[in-house]
Amino acid sequence: MPKDLIANRICQDDIARIPPKRAKDLSKHGLVPGDIIFARRGDIGRCALVTPGEKGWLCGTGCLRARLTKEVSAEFLIYILEIPQTVAWLNTNAVGQTMLNLNTTILAELPIPFPPLPEQRAIAAILGTWDRAIALTERRLAAAEQRKKALMQQLLTGRVRFPEFAKSTEKQSCKYGDLPADWKIIHLESVAEVNAESIGESSDPNRKYLYIDLSSVDRGIITMPTEHQAFGDLPSRARRILHRGDVIMATVRPNLLGFAVCDFKPENVLCSTGFALISPKELSDSHFIYQSLYSDIILKQVYGLVTGSNYPAINASEVKKLWFVWPTSAEERRNIAATLDACDRELDLLRRKQDALHAHKRGLMQRLLTGRVRVKGGSGLKPAGQTHEAP
Repeated sequence: MPKDLIANRICQDDIARIPPKRAKDLSKHGLVPGDIIFARRGDIGRCALVTPGEKGWLCGTGCLRARLTKEVSAEFLIYILEIPQTVAWLNTNAVGQTMLNLNTTILAELPIPFPPLPEQRAIAAILGTWDRAIALTERRLAAAEQRKKALMQQLLTGRVRFPEFAKSTEKQSCKYGDLPADWKIIHLESVAEVNAESIGESSDPNRKYLYIDLSSVDRGIITMPTEHQAFGDLPSRARRILHRGDVIMATVRPNLLGFAVCDFKPENVLCSTGFALISPKELSDSHFIYQSLYSDIILKQVYGLVTGSNYPAINASEVKKLWFVWPTSAEERRNIAATLDACDRELDLLRRKQDALHAHKRGLMQRLLTGRVRVKGGSGLKPAGQTHEAP
């Protein structure tokens, strides 16, 4: 069961089923709503509250069960167990060297500050409001991701077209399915250069650059370094010269989708040789090429070319030969890219909102669950110094 404790919830995807007779024999290990289960080994900070919808469940041998008294709110306690101080205490006091282990004796000694029960419930209700907001944002984000994925499959294959460009319904058949008759299938090298410019080892070792490594690019986002470094101090992989309009494509571990577009004018910026820098012959094609990298047509080609298990990668020469579905109208390519870019902006806003909600909740937990801010009379917040201290 420990693997089923994910994000402080019980994940039901792989829950084991046992015959009723066997379950009866193990009834003393039964779980009831309000129980809290803890992972016994490994990541011992994992725990989950058993909810009313999880009746008839048993606690596996890889978990410990805590059944609370009436003076304790289970919803309050599960939040206490999330804060860094609690997780740190569990990790410090657990036993074992190769793998940490938790037992009932250690768990019973876990120090927890308990305010009066009405305040526990009020705190849990406040934090529950944030959890519901986070869950709603997560659902909206998942829905937006699905919408973009579906839209990509439609727009990048011509199944759905902008009316002004669809002059006929005639199709052509190819290995990538049926495509509009007026579209092309082209190699990337016919519309772009790959790794157009690199810097040599004999370059001035004192000249300073900003260096973008593999960890700096993630699904459209480039995290720029804040400090310049002398060329002589940079890793040997710092060779690719970045230009405005370049599409950055991770060729090492491409399954992580480290792709982005350079929409700014870079000055003295080098990229790792773990990237292929795609320089479109027409600057306006940057975003169409970028969006196409996420399509099934491209990803299936890339995954088929990857070699190596510890360091899976594809070669730049193979990137040049990737087949792209290519609308012949530059304006149609721009419209497709603009539509998918708009989806990305929506996704970015939702991710930022999700991050902000998580950050606010973490800050609120630290204040409420340590008594720095007290909940007065079951509603509202009050500084700790203006009321009685938690027992």
